[in-house]
Amino acid sequence: AAAAVRASVWTSAASFATWMLTAAASRASVASAVVGALGHPVPVASALVVATPAAAPAAATARTSTTWSGRLIRQASRSGRRTRREAADAPAVFPAQHGHREMGSAVSDAPWDLLVIGGGTAGLVAAYTGVSLGARTALVERERTGGDCLWTGCLPSMALLHAAGAVHGARAAAPFLSPGSAAHEPFAVDMQAVMAHVRRAITTIEPVDSPEALRQAGAAVLTGEATFTGPSTVTVDGRTQTFERAVVAVGASPTVPPIPGIEEATVWTSASVWDVSTLPDRLLVIGGGPVGCEMSQAFARLGSSVTLVEQAHRLLPREDADAARVVLDALRADGVDVRLGHTVSKVVPDLAGAGQAVLSGPRGDEKCSYGAVLVATGRTPRTAGLGLDRAGVQLTPSGAIGVTSAGRTTNPAVWAAGDVTPSLHLTHLAAAEAASAASNALLGLRRSVDPMTVPRVTYTDPEVAAVGVSTDGDRLPDGVRVVTRHHDHVDRAI
Repeated sequence: AAAAVRASVWTSAASFATWMLTAAASRASVASAVVGALGHPVPVASALVVATPAAAPAAATARTSTTWSGRLIRQASRSGRRTRREAADAPAVFPAQHGHREMGSAVSDAPWDLLVIGGGTAGLVAAYTGVSLGARTALVERERTGGDCLWTGCLPSMALLHAAGAVHGARAAAPFLSPGSAAHEPFAVDMQAVMAHVRRAITTIEPVDSPEALRQAGAAVLTGEATFTGPSTVTVDGRTQTFERAVVAVGASPTVPPIPGIEEATVWTSASVWDVSTLPDRLLVIGGGPVGCEMSQAFARLGSSVTLVEQAHRLLPREDADAARVVLDALRADGVDVRLGHTVSKVVPDLAGAGQAVLSGPRGDEKCSYGAVLVATGRTPRTAGLGLDRAGVQLTPSGAIGVTSAGRTTNPAVWAAGDVTPSLHLTHLAAAEAASAASNALLGLRRSVDPMTVPRVTYTDPEVAAVGVSTDGDRLPDGVRVVTRHHDHVDRAI
């Protein structure tokens, strides 16, 4: 009978991963590994069932906490062959609850089974995936774990939108209150209190993404700048680290377009807007994608006079055109001055950082006063300074790491996932790609992630949620029919 190893790893309710490894007695090759991840696959409990020869100790079939060095993973990915004796003698491949602290040791000079560079969403998922598969795993992060989603993206954005929604709701409540009540009086927003709310939200989630959580799970955390020095080596703070497999997940940074005069202006991006302590009287937002729309609505509801400039003739170009029009109407209802088909051709700041911008559109140029400028025009992969050329990793013309559908780079030992690749910059997509890349790297698989199966949301009010193929006529696949249902005549939606 074939010797089989099965492991089920239960994770949190919001995120789970299921792993199955089958080893045939004659070949002991890894047949498949199915991984599904919507977030961090952090094991909170694990049970092991092992079918062993009759002479094997009974304890081998029970719950176990045996630490495994990752030898099976490396051998399976290299040759896919082992003998019956090796398969029977191999220790348990999955750690018990919370992994093992000794697996998180960075003292040994032995090569890492999996070295993950970058501690954002993709990096964290890749590291937890490696640990869950029993690999000796290390994660390198130069600043703070958690990445953009925790510190400058998803979480602070949602907290700011929540605060702005509360202010909007308070104003909207005035017609339903008695004359003379507080809501009828003009009131000012305490921006410091708003940002304190944002920081509390970050502080609440921070421990989940912390180095301590990684170490508790069994991964080592190396702090410093990682630079490739060869196909299987990197330096971290002057110390050489060798790896069998690596996953690069360093993410991307906001891009500031080369507009004349913008370098002298007070410019915010999605990374720096969270340092704001006072609400600007007038805010100029450049870019009509998800970030631009969300921030425009948030600051308008908090009390700023907002002008949103988008060079295309619609907002949210990735989304359904009807949905984009709903968002356009909502922004204008909140007082946002939306300029479609316009560009910012020049910025003329004054000594205080405020000033005027020249907007160019179909009717010529016009001036727009601003107190601050928020740029939301895209992101650039953080590949500079990584030494990828020394590792034999090629970049795309846009500076992203080129990968196959399985996440592999031009170096057969290096994979990449998330915003550093040419894929869509979506947190859940980065997580799915990281889980796939790490398991592919360790198990020798070629699984891929279809971005069309990963949902996405723009958190305006109303929100726009989408999954699957595009519904726009010019991008509609052959044989697909679009059916639209409006809520205009649904009583419960009025």
